[in-house]
Amino acid sequence: MIRHALVIDQVERTGLALATFMRHAGIPRVDVTRSGHGFVEAVQHRRHDLLVVDIDTPEVTGLQMIDAVVEAGSPSALVLMSAQPPRILQAAADYARARGARVLSAIAKPRTMVTMASAAQAMARERRHRAGLRRGSAPPANGTPAFTEAVLREALATRQIAAHFQPRHCARTGVLRGAELQPGWYRPDDTWLPAADFLPAIAQAGLHDALVQRMLDCAFELLGYMHKDHRLRLGVRVPASVAASVPWAQGVAEQAERAGIAAEQLVLEIAEDGGARCNDVLAGAVAHLRLRGLHCAIDRFGQGDSTLSRWFKVPFSELQIDARQLAQARENPHARHILASVIAMAREQHATLLVKGVDGARDLVLARSLGCHFTQGAQHAAPMAESAFVQYAALLRYAAGRPQAPRNAD
Repeated sequence: MIRHALVIDQVERTGLALATFMRHAGIPRVDVTRSGHGFVEAVQHRRHDLLVVDIDTPEVTGLQMIDAVVEAGSPSALVLMSAQPPRILQAAADYARARGARVLSAIAKPRTMVTMASAAQAMARERRHRAGLRRGSAPPANGTPAFTEAVLREALATRQIAAHFQPRHCARTGVLRGAELQPGWYRPDDTWLPAADFLPAIAQAGLHDALVQRMLDCAFELLGYMHKDHRLRLGVRVPASVAASVPWAQGVAEQAERAGIAAEQLVLEIAEDGGARCNDVLAGAVAHLRLRGLHCAIDRFGQGDSTLSRWFKVPFSELQIDARQLAQARENPHARHILASVIAMAREQHATLLVKGVDGARDLVLARSLGCHFTQGAQHAAPMAESAFVQYAALLRYAAGRPQAPRNAD
């Protein structure tokens, strides 16, 4: 477990921003320095579990700092970052590994803050999940709910169940365009459960409506707080069985109006349940939502009940492609051709296209080549708590307005 980290960055604000993200992710102590000499001195004491190194520091280069780490016999893991051309950053990482250092990652700036935020959040989520498993708080393997209806209702009412936000970016420009809300449970015993551990119990207790309302509350709260970011859209996943009601749709529209939120900032992602029999009623509810200005997406198109028949019946404004479909298209030309045809069909209907599960540069290139509008996945960032997402958006705004360091042709 990482308990003590050291960040060196020649730009003080960047170093402090990284430290803030890492503390939010649960690393108890994060030291920051701008001095290469100070870094070398700190390494001698071998106090740190993680060293985040800007190799561009002028008075002591990253290569010299790597030498200092190795010669001190430090067991610390390394994350290297640089605004230099990729070949230089990669050479530094190769050198560190050749000298026996443990390199976790080599990150190109100015994406450093974004990527470190993602990495820190992923570490925190994994740590909390393992803690939950150690304390026996995960559901039993036989699928029987581990939580009573009363416990679940209390968790919803007391806001123990809250949203994590996975960012969504413009596929072409990389600009932040919103996030998907994903429920998580912060339990009184200081453990954290991902949605997969308690959603079956939510379903069996008949609490889907209450969970959706809790996520809507989280969305409206954040949109109210980030009122200046008018272009951000937040996606809330809604079972078709919940959404298939015009009165429910009207209730959501009224709630948005009371909260002072622009309707177009909310995307209701209709889950793949309900069967074909609910499509007619669902079509009416979605039509009503569209008339009220809200966006509606067909989630995980091609899976479960999210089929062509639902697409033909229901006036969705967005089509969402699942990570598994993207993975198949990446490896299989036939699957890629089918996915391209589905995307072309959606574009003819003027629908927005979102691809989930974009976990690397190769996925991002594929999504762009297919003509998708938005992308979501580890390539950008892992799901994060509300406070971290607010800082994530602020840092991206800061990075967008900051002059970029000149790059050499090398």
